[in-house]
Amino acid sequence: MGRTMGVLLKDKWAGVLATVDHAFQPIVNAHSALVYGFEALLRNTGAAGFDSIAALFDSAHADGVLPSLETALRRKALEKFARLPFAGRVKLFCNVDNRAFESGDDRIDQTMEALTALNLPPSALCIEISERHGAANPEAFNEILRSHRHERFKIAVDDFGQGYSGLRMLYDSEPDIIKIDRFFVHGIADDQRRRLFVSKIVALAKSLGILVVAEGVEEARDLYACREIGCDLVQGYLIARPTIELTELQLSYEDRIRTEKRQGHHGSLVTRIAEELVELAPVRDTATIPEVIALFAETGVDAVVPVVDAAGEPVGLIREQDIKPFIYNPYGRDLLANKGVDRSVLRITSRCPVVEITAPVEQLVNNYVTDEGKEGLLIVRDRQYAGFLSSRALIGMIAERNVAQARDQNPLTGLPGNGAILDFLRQALADHGRHYVMAYFDFDNFKPFNDAYGFRQGDRVILLFANLLKLHLRRDDVLVAHLGGDDYVAGFVDMELDEVRPRVQQLAQQFRSDVESFYDVADRQRGGILGQDRDGSERVFPLTRVSTVLLDLPPNRAWLTEDEVVQTIALGKKRAKRNPEGLAEISPANTDVVQLQQRLRALL
Repeated sequence: MGRTMGVLLKDKWAGVLATVDHAFQPIVNAHSALVYGFEALLRNTGAAGFDSIAALFDSAHADGVLPSLETALRRKALEKFARLPFAGRVKLFCNVDNRAFESGDDRIDQTMEALTALNLPPSALCIEISERHGAANPEAFNEILRSHRHERFKIAVDDFGQGYSGLRMLYDSEPDIIKIDRFFVHGIADDQRRRLFVSKIVALAKSLGILVVAEGVEEARDLYACREIGCDLVQGYLIARPTIELTELQLSYEDRIRTEKRQGHHGSLVTRIAEELVELAPVRDTATIPEVIALFAETGVDAVVPVVDAAGEPVGLIREQDIKPFIYNPYGRDLLANKGVDRSVLRITSRCPVVEITAPVEQLVNNYVTDEGKEGLLIVRDRQYAGFLSSRALIGMIAERNVAQARDQNPLTGLPGNGAILDFLRQALADHGRHYVMAYFDFDNFKPFNDAYGFRQGDRVILLFANLLKLHLRRDDVLVAHLGGDDYVAGFVDMELDEVRPRVQQLAQQFRSDVESFYDVADRQRGGILGQDRDGSERVFPLTRVSTVLLDLPPNRAWLTEDEVVQTIALGKKRAKRNPEGLAEISPANTDVVQLQQRLRALL
């Protein structure tokens, strides 16, 4: 290594290269917390005489040694990375200053030599380009990227959304991965505009078969929001800070983040997907076109063949139509006979959406409908190829889901019903690593209204509340459901009671105000409906309002059963109706549920 550095870089820059070091920061699977790769980040630049990393590369560019420096730094990072005991199972992300490509000489052969010497496959290296530095010569830049793809390196676009050329770079570079800039990730759990931007980026990336990394994840709530939107991978201080010590790096970070546990209906959906998977035998990305043609001929494959890299991660699909020009066209056959022509299987490999088997069915549907090929989807477990889900199987699963949703849907409000509520409750009770809040809503004095004004007007009140519920509470990570009649449920994930309470109170206030319009003038002036109670005595029944029970389920709480939750909410319901504000808050925390219920009864 020292002699190579001396040839490439002399004097000052050889000393800089010897001084700087690389810290590694993990990039992990958003669902399983398994490491996908590590980003190499430059350190000790101050000791090398520079105020910042950017200043180092600006100086190298001015001295005309940037391409050589980039190559030497990459090799140094690879040599350190190769010392990890699990280096063969993960990837190394190396940043590159786009200006290093301006000369058209990217010294890719030296990088290939380093990988070979370290016994690492080319797919273990991911080159990160950034839209912060524009390409002075776009044609030369794109040609170098094509050569990287030909050598089976992965390409990532860093800081996506930070600059102004993001979509153009996404189109030109055809990356395998995009890393969403931390600006859009920080606070995404509470910022609907950020959620909207990121969800659209994710949808576009998925349709192009591109992995999405959420950068700068520092809060668990932001991580869960990114995961629900569809980000595949996450990186940030929540998982681990960059470190120069290899012994501090892990293959899994389950101790830092809560891994996703699918319950209820989704658990059955994962099983259903597994049953429908077709385990098509994949070919390696090192195969040749003649080998694939022979495979089609020998096995009778008449649809698709998956292509995977050395780590078993899908690269794309080869369709029968892709090989026909080489079989039926004389010119194509002549090309294959010419050993000087590129016969790599990557030449005919098409991108295909890749989806984790644990992903929500909505992601499966969205990826399918935006894919131009329409053959189906590649399914992975922890980024490892698991099988192929055909379009026929996917359409059947979508139809089954739609039927199940229709059966569970309330016919009046169109909101999810008992099945969705039960799924949420089971997930909340099984998952002690996240904060859950359940809100139960019930109308007060609704029977006198129905008796006086009729069920048609009663249905209009029910629809009014359903619409207000959607307006105030509905979003991607909040369940809004109709239990039946005048009973509703909302379920919140990764939100604390102090965040839920004001939203629920605002909802109740607006309902109380809006529902007055359903009463005639006399009842409004009287403050209620004049009628008889069960004993036959005349009394005024107040205007309808909604009472709410908030059941707080913080992390590391006491264990509860479904029956105990139902009983506890029933007690809370009585308490809420007696409260002038119509609100009762219940938190089991670490208290025995029997004691909790006893205290509630004492308050009634």
